[in-house]
Amino acid sequence: MPILNNPLSDKAIRRLSVRLDKASIRELCYLIEADQCGRPPLPKKCSDKLIFLIYKSNLLGIIDGKPEAIITGQDIVDLGYKPGPIIGKIQKKLYQMQLNGKFKNKSGLNFVKDFVSQLG
Repeated sequence: MPILNNPLSDKAIRRLSVRLDKASIRELCYLIEADQCGRPPLPKKCSDKLIFLIYKSNLLGIIDGKPEAIITGQDIVDLGYKPGPIIGKIQKKLYQMQLNGKFKNKSGLNFVKDFVSQLG
């Protein structure tokens, strides 16, 4: 499975959970296990990488769905910015940073001023 051939960093696992859209990492793992066990020679257990994916995604709290955005549009509006398309652009950029592990709490709001100046 190509997914399990790549390093399983926290960032990679978070991004995988988003790429799965409506499916979950748990469901993907069931599929991988069924695929691996259905091919001769039949393995006696799950691969170590699959077990690690299950463990890490559970630890990250995303085994059953993608990460919730830490920073909402309302958080940005509360900083004094007017609601509008720019809020969505900022929120999208912050979500990507969150997935990359740049922040794990509302400290990501510190980046808003920089984004606003970049967007003009």
